[in-house]
Amino acid sequence: MSRRFRTHKLPRVGERTNLDKEASHHLLHVLMVPRGETVTLFDGDGNACSAELVGVDGDHAIVEGKTTPVTTSATCEIVLLQAICKGQAFERAVRMATELGVTKIIPVLTDRCVAKGDRAERWTRIMESAAAQSGRADLPELESVQPFAAVMARGDLPAHRLVGVPGTPAATTAQSSGVALLVGPEGGLTPKEIDAAETAGFEPVGLGPYVLRAETATAAILSRYAMA
Repeated sequence: MSRRFRTHKLPRVGERTNLDKEASHHLLHVLMVPRGETVTLFDGDGNACSAELVGVDGDHAIVEGKTTPVTTSATCEIVLLQAICKGQAFERAVRMATELGVTKIIPVLTDRCVAKGDRAERWTRIMESAAAQSGRADLPELESVQPFAAVMARGDLPAHRLVGVPGTPAATTAQSSGVALLVGPEGGLTPKEIDAAETAGFEPVGLGPYVLRAETATAAILSRYAMA
C-alpha cells in the first residue's frame, strides 16, 4: 500500500496542488518521501486517488494527480456512543473506532465521566491519521459532546442498539444493516443509566468474563458486534 495523506481537494489527472502544512511536514520531513514517488491522497469523504510528489513550495509539498479519484462508501452504519474518558483513553478509542469502520462517533457525558472537554480538532487529527494508516478514504462523522439524556432521547439512531454491560451474556445475533453501540467511561455506566439505555431500546451485551478498560471495551464491542 502506498503512503496515504489527507487533502481537502483531490487533484484531477495532470493537475498540481499543494498539500497543507501538516500533511506536507509529515510527507517531507517525517516519512522523507522522495520526489517522484507516488502516494495516495484521500479527502475524508470516501474519495481517493494516486498522485506524484513533484516539488516543494516553501512549507508545502506539490503533488500531481495521476489517477481519477475513486469513491468508496461504508456498507453499514455503525454509530459509536462513547462516554468521555480521561487521559488518552478517549483518543485511543477514537483511533480504534476509525480503524474498525465506525461511521459516526458521538462523545457522551455520563455521570461517571471525569474528563468533560470537547477536543474536536485533536480528535479529527487522530481520525485522519487512523484513516491514513488503515486505508480508509472517509472519516467518521464526529458530533459535538452531548449529555447522556439527550442522546438517549434521539430518534435518529439505528434501530439495533447495544450497550456494553460487564457480566451480561453475549448477544446471540449481530447487526446486518446498522447498529448503535454505547460504551461507558471509567467505572462504567450507573445502574440508572443502564436502565435509561434499556428504555431507549439498547440491549445489554457482555464483552467477556473480565472488567475491561474503557477503550478496550470499545474495541471489544466493535469487533464482536459491528464487524461480524
